[in-house]
Amino acid sequence: MVRAMLATALAASLGVSAPASAAPVGCFGRSYDARHLRSHPQQQVSRMWLRLELADASKGEGRFALAVTLRGKRQSWSAGGTCRAAAEAWTCQPDTDGDPPLVMALAGPTLKLDNPRGLKVFDDVTGPDLNTARIGAPGDGVFQLRQAPGRECEVFDR
Repeated sequence: MVRAMLATALAASLGVSAPASAAPVGCFGRSYDARHLRSHPQQQVSRMWLRLELADASKGEGRFALAVTLRGKRQSWSAGGTCRAAAEAWTCQPDTDGDPPLVMALAGPTLKLDNPRGLKVFDDVTGPDLNTARIGAPGDGVFQLRQAPGRECEVFDR
């Protein structure tokens, strides 16, 4: 019941209904300017977009898709996985082998993504078996992403 309520609350806070089938319910992102990156020299991520989808609101289940640009790299990197509503946040398990769960909590138009032990991302050109990178603490442990227009998440539909 709590899971369904959290999923419904997330969808409502984003201004959409909580459908029974998979549908995007949130697009969040952030581009970090040069000043921010200078003040956080260990941070690898220069840009991040995250799409959260509900697969089954009654069970509090969903999926996430993540796209990042890394400092000094031109290509896009990505990751994805499954999510479950738990208490006041979503716990999301990346599809990559051995990565610990991420925790995502919504506070108004901001999504806090907690990545304390790292996440493997793969190069979108060569794929997950050839070129991977790891983003994680200390420089990439927590991200504050802002709600963004859905068109910003069209990067996932290409």
